[in-house]
Amino acid sequence: MVSAYDVTNQISLAQEQVAEKTNEITADKALLELLDLHEGDVVTMDAMGTQRENVRLIREKKADYLLEVKENHKNLYQAVVQAVNENMCKGIKLRNDQWEDIDEKGHGFVVNRKCYTVEEKFMLGKQHKLWDGIRTFCLITITRTSKTTGERTVTPHYFITSLGKDAKELINYKRAHWQIENSLHRTLDVEFNEDNSQKKMTSAVNYSLITKMVMAVLKNNPKKLPLATKRMAAGWDDNYMIELLEQFISCYKA
Repeated sequence: MVSAYDVTNQISLAQEQVAEKTNEITADKALLELLDLHEGDVVTMDAMGTQRENVRLIREKKADYLLEVKENHKNLYQAVVQAVNENMCKGIKLRNDQWEDIDEKGHGFVVNRKCYTVEEKFMLGKQHKLWDGIRTFCLITITRTSKTTGERTVTPHYFITSLGKDAKELINYKRAHWQIENSLHRTLDVEFNEDNSQKKMTSAVNYSLITKMVMAVLKNNPKKLPLATKRMAAGWDDNYMIELLEQFISCYKA
């Protein structure tokens, strides 16, 4: 199941089942066709979603994109890596930007993120003509240092985007994308035990949709309680259950 998730409002906007004999690429395209995107919206996707057709759909709806580039697009990947390295070596500042942040609140790790951007699409050669609306490409380096052992791991990530060179803005968008793992996938697994569900076919699709609706209502309820506690409270307290149902219905009033 492929999902579109609104990080700001913590709701799942749509989902698309990966059909038999197809892959996630086909589902991504169908999902983008469903979304009501507008100017000012920013779509982030993993490397599997970095497809020219997806970029075209996003730009047709006046939205922007930030997409990871890996070796599944060999020519684009090599062009981005080479151009980033060239700019970093020369120290060119006019078309570049940099930003760094350090997070010491991780679970046993200090996480350092560095973003280096280049707003010069022509440095990608012929590749810039293939990606609608491309303006900038960048490198985000993630360094994780264990607080107990001091062991470090450094992971580079390369991206293309229709946004400008503001490195702080781009790294914040990508951090929001990485939150999806905890805010959506982990919550569905931990709170609703979705990964262990035995449901199949249409039953699995419907169950996934219902759990995402329930999760959205619970997360947006103002009570400062964990989701599991809210679920138990709804089962014990009819008034709280009515409050949640009214909250859900109010979302669909004209």
